[in-house]
Amino acid sequence: MLVEVYVRDLIAITLENAHGRNTTPFSTVYVRLSSQLRALGSLGVTTDKCAAILYPMVESALPEDLFSVNLPGVNVWCGLSSRGLIGPFRFEGTVTGINYLTMLADSIFPAIRALYGNDDFYFQLDGAPPHYHRDVRAYLDQNLSGQWIGRRGPIEFPARSPDLTPLDFFLWGTVKNGVYKRKPRNLDILWNEIQAVCREISLDVLIRCTESVVTRTQNCIDAAGHQFEQY
Repeated sequence: MLVEVYVRDLIAITLENAHGRNTTPFSTVYVRLSSQLRALGSLGVTTDKCAAILYPMVESALPEDLFSVNLPGVNVWCGLSSRGLIGPFRFEGTVTGINYLTMLADSIFPAIRALYGNDDFYFQLDGAPPHYHRDVRAYLDQNLSGQWIGRRGPIEFPARSPDLTPLDFFLWGTVKNGVYKRKPRNLDILWNEIQAVCREISLDVLIRCTESVVTRTQNCIDAAGHQFEQY
């Protein structure tokens, strides 16, 4: 069963990194953990249902100094392209389909147009519930007809595929690694540090990151859509 495969992989990551015995960068550990948790979540093994098991496993694989930053966190959206980052943009409160739609119209699309002008582009989502909202899909169909990738979109996003998404395999781990090294002490400083780390990511790195999507996609095709890993 796929669940057993992902659980075994999660246990392996935990054992490799427990108690600081591994010197793997936090960004890499984060990406690997996120990949397994997203895959398990897509199969119904979610953190809200299985928190008593999943949280201790994940925490044991994280560096101890990470827990000295005791903040509730912020909800952030960021896009990645070969021309630069789009955002980051901060949500106020819980992310819903309605406030995601507002951000799309007021912040995300204007920022994309500032980078791309009238050039064509494709917009990829990862299938999170707010992305699947009926009004969000209608907005994308109206403003980006045939050129968005996502659940029930004109181009379907392949399920359980964090290794194909640059935000998952690169950006969020890099940002969290940079931010928590600075140990922000309140939410305003945390938000400022997130923006600062994003500004420090060079265009050359973003170009190489987007180019790697082609390689990863080919690896997925070669594996006939089955599980594969690339770090």
